[in-house]
Amino acid sequence: MEAWHKYPLQVGDGSIIRNAFLPDFEAQADFMGGYAADDSAYADRESFWHTYFQARYPIWDEFIRRHVDRDARILSIASGRCINELRLLCDGYSVTSSDLEVPACHHANAELFGPHEYLALDITKQTPPGQYDAVMCLSLIYLFDERTLDAFFRNVSTTLRSGGRLILDAAGSEQSLLGTLYHRGFLKGEAWAHYLLRKIASATPLSRFRYSLLIRNYGFRWKSREIIQMAARHGLKLAAREEHDPLTELSRSPLLGRALARPEGLLARLLVKLIGNRLKYLRLFVFEKQG
Repeated sequence: MEAWHKYPLQVGDGSIIRNAFLPDFEAQADFMGGYAADDSAYADRESFWHTYFQARYPIWDEFIRRHVDRDARILSIASGRCINELRLLCDGYSVTSSDLEVPACHHANAELFGPHEYLALDITKQTPPGQYDAVMCLSLIYLFDERTLDAFFRNVSTTLRSGGRLILDAAGSEQSLLGTLYHRGFLKGEAWAHYLLRKIASATPLSRFRYSLLIRNYGFRWKSREIIQMAARHGLKLAAREEHDPLTELSRSPLLGRALARPEGLLARLLVKLIGNRLKYLRLFVFEKQG
């Protein structure tokens, strides 16, 4: 496990800003684009799916359906807007959603799709009420250090029935030598170069803006074997594993992003083959409760 940083530029005073990311509900909701009920997206169900059921959400949906029975009682952790949860509910699955707080959009979700249970729950500090056949947690554990991740697995294991399943997305590429070189070397160097060039340009009389470099503590990048070993401590045995999405990590680079704009080009195909396929963003796991 290693710390995960990002280095965005923002209009400012030209300074370097070190920002520790705090994984509270407000910060996460803001990062996810907010959980307000936008009128156009909530006009009807088709508009909702067209707006939100994009990118990685169909991949998650297909993976969950393959590994969770339709009659299972499911608890979702860090549900946010409930995009995957609502998709499952519409097809007859039994899903209880949860997050640190019940989001502002929950009432609008209920008006559009019908009422469903939503718990205010901190899975790292609380044991969920009742027992479940499956727990799903998508794009969360990158926020957790070792002690918090251990508490997460302990409480998830407690709430799962024997033979129950945890559907988990690690929410980030593998922590590996290539990953470290890419994130801590290439992306960091690219951000500093961009910042310095902007700083030089801002010194000219024609410059209208100054830019600051934000060094953001984004969370943690975990090795898959570390996740598997920690889950095993709490009676959760690996049952299945998949990786998807070779483009997200590459797209973090403005330079490489321009190459990816022509996916049929030789450079784009080489980048995906040599880097993207070894740093796939979605790492999906199925763990089964033993005993």
